[in-house]
Amino acid sequence: MSDVLVKGAVRPDLTRIKDPAEIWPDPLDCPDWPLSSGSAIRDGAMTREHAAARLAAVETQLNPDGAELRKPNEADVEHVMTAHFRALNPGEGGGSSQRAAALGFEGWRPITVAGNRILEAIHLRGFLRKMDAAAEAEVADAAATEAEAHRRKLARYETERQSGLAELEALAEAEARHLQHLADKAAWARSEDIRRALRIKHSTARKAAWALGEPEPSLPDLGGTV
Repeated sequence: MSDVLVKGAVRPDLTRIKDPAEIWPDPLDCPDWPLSSGSAIRDGAMTREHAAARLAAVETQLNPDGAELRKPNEADVEHVMTAHFRALNPGEGGGSSQRAAALGFEGWRPITVAGNRILEAIHLRGFLRKMDAAAEAEVADAAATEAEAHRRKLARYETERQSGLAELEALAEAEARHLQHLADKAAWARSEDIRRALRIKHSTARKAAWALGEPEPSLPDLGGTV
């Protein structure tokens, strides 16, 4: 007998009878949780925290004595499907079978409370995987948006650089004339200061020569306007 039914033995984890990644290769294809019969969303999608708490509760319900769990093998899956699900007859349907089909159990419907818990657990694992994928996608989108903003800044700088360099080249000659004008103006101002200072110092020296009875010092033509 499979150890599914042996109390106290290492048991298969009934919440992992199917891999959500095999049911929904694209994580975002998993329906939102909770899901009512007929695969319609009931009361809107819940948060990741709600789903994680519910999965923990379902795990406890399916393994109430806290036995050590292992990954189910093919024999475990076959036993669970026989004990908790029934294959649909041709043309047979209904809300529970539609819900089972939406959750990766097409052609079957749960016939026990545990069967419904197994369906919900697999759905919860798929929903948590979906939430994680959505969060990763959101981070990736934010990073892509930021990268695109940086690329626009680089492109804008390249355009502005080329435009600025072209304008600088066009203005270079006029700028040189302006700088030379400023230099000439500064030189003229400094020359005028020197002339003014020499004339004042010459006047002082001449008075000293008079007082000593010595020849008056000369003052050459300094030019300028002062």
